[in-house]
Amino acid sequence: MKNKSEVNLKNLSRYLTPLNVWALSFGCIISWSAFVMPTLNFLPTAGPVGTALSMAIIAAVLLVIAANYHYLINKFPTAGGAFTYTKKIFGKDHAFICACFLWFAYLNLLWSNASAFALIGRNFFGNVFKFGFSYNLAGHEIYFGELILTLVILFCAGIFCMRGKFLTFKINTTLALILLIGGITCAVASIFAGGDFEKFSPPFVAEISPVTQIMGILALTPFAFMGFECVSNAAGEFNFSPKKSLTIMAAAIIFGAIFYTAMTFLTLAHIPIGYSSWLEYVQHLSDWTGSAAAPIFYAANETSGGIGTALLSLSVIAAILSSIIGFYFVTSRLMFVMARENLLPKRFSFLNAFNVPGNAIVFVMLLSLAASIVGQVIIGWLREVTTISAAVVYGYVSAGTFLTARSARQGGYMLSGAAGVFISLAFLAMLAVQNFSAATFSTESAFVLILLFALFIIFNVYSIMKRRELDAETAKSDADQIIVSKSNFLSKMLNNVNAPVTEIVGFTNLAMREDTPPEKMRDFMEMIKKSGIYLQSLIDDVMVMNELESGEVKLVETNEDLFQILNNARDKFSAQMDEKNITFAVEFSNVRNNFVRCDKDKLNKVLDNLIGNAYKFTSVGGKVTITLKQLGSEIENIGNYELSVRDSGTGMTPEFAQKVFEPFEREENPSILVKSAGLGMTIAKDIVELMHGKISVFTKKGDGTEFVINVKLAFSDN
Repeated sequence: MKNKSEVNLKNLSRYLTPLNVWALSFGCIISWSAFVMPTLNFLPTAGPVGTALSMAIIAAVLLVIAANYHYLINKFPTAGGAFTYTKKIFGKDHAFICACFLWFAYLNLLWSNASAFALIGRNFFGNVFKFGFSYNLAGHEIYFGELILTLVILFCAGIFCMRGKFLTFKINTTLALILLIGGITCAVASIFAGGDFEKFSPPFVAEISPVTQIMGILALTPFAFMGFECVSNAAGEFNFSPKKSLTIMAAAIIFGAIFYTAMTFLTLAHIPIGYSSWLEYVQHLSDWTGSAAAPIFYAANETSGGIGTALLSLSVIAAILSSIIGFYFVTSRLMFVMARENLLPKRFSFLNAFNVPGNAIVFVMLLSLAASIVGQVIIGWLREVTTISAAVVYGYVSAGTFLTARSARQGGYMLSGAAGVFISLAFLAMLAVQNFSAATFSTESAFVLILLFALFIIFNVYSIMKRRELDAETAKSDADQIIVSKSNFLSKMLNNVNAPVTEIVGFTNLAMREDTPPEKMRDFMEMIKKSGIYLQSLIDDVMVMNELESGEVKLVETNEDLFQILNNARDKFSAQMDEKNITFAVEFSNVRNNFVRCDKDKLNKVLDNLIGNAYKFTSVGGKVTITLKQLGSEIENIGNYELSVRDSGTGMTPEFAQKVFEPFEREENPSILVKSAGLGMTIAKDIVELMHGKISVFTKKGDGTEFVINVKLAFSDN
């Protein structure tokens, strides 16, 4: 049996295929609302032609947002979606408010789909689920039977998501395909079976201009298409390259727009006798009961009979179930990442035996069970909040894309990021102006928004207090660490100074004895000289380290030739290498730009330390090779270079390799008599980091060592 702590420390599994992720995205877009909004929102706002044009515009607009998500998914291919991106780009405070909006939106969509079964039951099964006690809330009658139906669906879906990782997504993918194929097939069959395309008249609502009508539909976009970005929350579980994410989101958005349009046209396939147009029918829906009160189902039944009704029913059930599974998934992953960032209780970051965040799913399930008590009432309250939440989240993602792309000088994504910010602000503006929106802003929605901003303010105050407390603790800890580090450094330095000083004093005393033969005198003076040179080198290195750590050292960049610098280094060490019969070579690989801007003296210091180190630890007849490579570069006029110094010497143990860059560290090796203070690699690392580069070591005991430097250098003309 696995230890619980071991399970808790695991990461999410990478098991999702591109089709699984598309099904997640498409299933979250096409929820139960896709079968309701055409009648209640789209047709009354813009008519059939206005709706079709709106969907084409919406698809194009959302592809811009999708491009921004795609860019950040590839930059940060992990779970958390917009929360993760906002945290990395804007910090935890902004990430918290972004996550609050996202979490409320996902929960609302989860609740609305769960309660949709009760609405379907009322339209098609009459009083079947209207049993037991009932209560009235804000004008909505809620029955015990309908409540039990909703609770059972939420509970079963939650347990299923907790225990069936692979099976869950196989079923969810199947549901998404049933939803798409069943819905489109029913719509096409019913539209052509109706035959009378005059029913599509009038193309727009007559009272207001077509542009205003289309704007009204666009204002509903965040609510209608919320869910396509679920791809970003699944990125930590991709078993494929994140480069495919844009194609997946684009497919979900385009199929979503087609599906909404098909459902709108399906509504018009059959209009009850007695009405002159679809507009009159829609305006008098409250006069009808049963299937006629749901025009989509009424049209499918009247034009395609039982087969059409069955196809559409399967599509609706698949839409609801796939949405519930999808929003359970993304909400739990969001909580999982927030908990790992210490913004939620740590228990939500635990993975169960099935490697899914079980505690987070249980919490979402319990919260959803509680919310179902108020039924469709809360859905009406939060619909506008969902629209606003989506716009805010899209704004954060787009702004993050713009800033990240600007740092990387990627003009295309800078443009899409700026366009995404504009689109998000436009969504908010259209919702705010009621003349442009098909929805009205309720008092309850305003209350929820005020609550969200209150949470943001509380979190900021709490965050500031914790940050000050942490800063104080960190400052004290840093001060203590500095004292310990300086004490250790001083102790090690004195030990290194003591040895040569002792040798100098000892050999001086021996040389001053009257009975010392001249030949011995020469030997003693040679030992004194070597100790003095070592002591001088140690003092020089300590002074260089002190300057580097104090920040006093600045790069002095000039136009240099990398070929010449490395060839000079070869010439400098050739005589020493020949003394030990060491094969010493300098190699160049794919160096297209050898003229660069760099600090020649600092680079030479690094080379001296690395080559000198290789010489010391390479036996007679060994090999030392310097290699310079030019790698690919994403930034114009800046090259990505890799410089390595490899030797065939003694190599290092894994334990010593981890601390080779620490000051005064030397590996005990009685077979090689090498006098070294252990500061050369520390200085080399500090200089490389000053150049905004990175140095790594690859070594194996008995098989040599390779130091590799990666650094970006600007090109020069000559």
